[in-house]
Amino acid sequence: MAHHNKEMKIDIGIQLISSQRYLDEATVLTKRHNKQYKVCVVLIEIGNKSFGVILDGHHSLKAAILDNAEPDFEILDWFMITDQYYDLEEWLMDYKVDSEYYDYLTGKNIESYLKELYQKYCDSE
Repeated sequence: MAHHNKEMKIDIGIQLISSQRYLDEATVLTKRHNKQYKVCVVLIEIGNKSFGVILDGHHSLKAAILDNAEPDFEILDWFMITDQYYDLEEWLMDYKVDSEYYDYLTGKNIESYLKELYQKYCDSE
């Protein structure tokens, strides 16, 4: 089930990224039926760029999009959830699901871009 859509009206002020492409259609239908639209997004910054990593709620986000409903975003700061992870790149790799990181709205792969940004940021410190 393809889930990116260039006409999505989702704007939380940052670029949404994900590493999960697979969506189970039955789960999306259940989320739609129950109007469950909660999406957990982790805010990360690399240099002066901000991203929202969709950590949980991919099916709920798709349901909200299909229902033309407002997703219920829970925004968490990366520093608040990383008691054992100190390296952002390591955290991103540990939380990969079934694909490389991509821009959720366009479907475009951005993992090499993230790695390049991270390397530039590390080199500048």
